[in-house]
Amino acid sequence: MTFPSFVQTREVSIGTASLLISADPLVIEVTITPSRGLVWDATGDRFEASTLTTKGNLGESITMTLPCTDVAGWRDSVTGALIDVSAPDSYTHTYTGTIRFLDWTNHSIGKSVTLGRFVLPAGDGSPVDLDKLLPVPGVSGGSVLVPDSWSALVADAVAAAEAIGNADNLLTGTVADARLPVTAQAATLAATFAARTNSLTFAAGDISPIAGSGPSTIQNGGVFPAWSLTKASAMTVGISAVIPSHWTTYDVVAIGAPRTGVGGGVALRHSRISAGVGDNLSSGRIYGNVVPTETGLVAGVLQSITLGSGLAVPASGKMLGLHVTRMVADAGDTTTDIWDLAVIQLVKAS
Repeated sequence: MTFPSFVQTREVSIGTASLLISADPLVIEVTITPSRGLVWDATGDRFEASTLTTKGNLGESITMTLPCTDVAGWRDSVTGALIDVSAPDSYTHTYTGTIRFLDWTNHSIGKSVTLGRFVLPAGDGSPVDLDKLLPVPGVSGGSVLVPDSWSALVADAVAAAEAIGNADNLLTGTVADARLPVTAQAATLAATFAARTNSLTFAAGDISPIAGSGPSTIQNGGVFPAWSLTKASAMTVGISAVIPSHWTTYDVVAIGAPRTGVGGGVALRHSRISAGVGDNLSSGRIYGNVVPTETGLVAGVLQSITLGSGLAVPASGKMLGLHVTRMVADAGDTTTDIWDLAVIQLVKAS
């Protein structure tokens, strides 16, 4: 029979067995006994302690489904006391098990193996291999066996390391933004850095002046530190970046705001070049289209302008050199005000 839906269960298994001297397969017989009976508090349903014996086929493993041992909502079937599992290493019950090995004639082979006491935490719900139980101190002062979580921890650590390796913001010099306690779990670490893998953000301090008569130092702009792109000439600023290897295409986004004036718009254009060691930086630049902003700009209000979409990432081993220019002679550049460029973003498109 299957357990009611309110009983949280987990699958357990025991691997195959064979004779050491001949590799002849054996039959596994497993007997499992819970430490006490339980009553589900919400419904009053009783589940009395009993012994379950499961016998496998010759040369095959055994799987069983058992109730988890760290789920709140159970009472002791004898005392009626509600069982508190909120404290670390607290359980509603434990299991003991005995494993016997039989040959094809059903004769017992070797010594039986005792499992226990062991617990079955809900965890991630994945199957538990009872052959890999590890002893740990129990809440009552004794020892219990728990599922081996080492493999899962190693997998989480590997995922975290890969996420760190792809942490895009580490490429922009913002390592301090990525601080985590050394005790953080690997899964938390991976999730934190994974959120940074879809964009590269270059603030004003990461942007350099390239050409034009604009200021050669960072200007406040009244809102953020920003590069002031004036109407006086077509000032160009730029960045260099190493695009993460898991990107295929990317978008270029500029974020900024007009300094003081109201109305009109500005026109921006990006250009880009891919280069590696030994390449000539004076050729191969690709120019994007001129992109005018919407009119009616409001002083100090940041806006996001996409200057290029679906651009192919540089070939392996190549860096990206990207320029952003205010196109003051374009018909769309109608404001006479300074436009403060605060941020350039490269955003993963695919």
